Amino acid sequence: MSLTRNTRRALLRWGQRIVWLALLIWIGLRLAPQVSAWTGIGGSAEPAPPIAVSTWSGSSVGEEEMRGRVVLLSFWATWCLPCRVEMPALQKLHEQHAEDGLLVLGMVTDGHDADAVNRFLEEHDITFPIARAPADLRTALGGIDRLPTTILIDRRGMIRHRVVGLFAPPAIGAAVRRFLNNS
Repeated sequence: MSLTRNTRRALLRWGQRIVWLALLIWIGLRLAPQVSAWTGIGGSAEPAPPIAVSTWSGSSVGEEEMRGRVVLLSFWATWCLPCRVEMPALQKLHEQHAEDGLLVLGMVTDGHDADAVNRFLEEHDITFPIARAPADLRTALGGIDRLPTTILIDRRGMIRHRVVGLFAPPAIGAAVRRFLNNS
C-alpha cells in the first residue's frame, strides 16, 4: 500500500504539529515555576520539614535561626555549571536582604571534596552559609535529584516555591521581596 503525496504531506504536517506541541508543553512546564515565583501566582504552601545543619564554617543553622525568616535553600555542586551561574545572584540577594530577614542557605551536594568546595567559595566570594546537604533532608524535601534545586520557604515555615534548574534572578528576586514584605 503506497501513500499518496498529499497523504504523506498531511502526515508530515501532523507530525510537526505534535513535535511543536510537545516542545511547547515541555517549555511551559520548565517555565511555570519561574513565572509562578516572579508573579506570585500559584506556588505551593506545604510545611517545610525540620532543618538542622552544620555550616561549612562550623556554626549551626536550625529552627531557631530560621524562625520568622524567609529561607532560600539552594542545592548545588561545584561541578554544576547552572549552579555556578546562579551563585552570584544568590550572593547578591544575601547581601541585599540578610538584614531584612532573608537567610540564604547553600546546600552543597559534593561536600566530600572539601578542597573543591573551599576553592569555589573563595573564588566566588560566597559569604552566605553553606552546609552539606544531608540525605535525610533531601528525601524529606521530596528528593533532590537535579541541580540546582532552589526551595523558598516563607516566614511561617511553608515551602512556597521549588525551582529545579537555574532560578532566573528576576524571578527569585521578586519572590524573595514579596515574602520579605508580607510579614
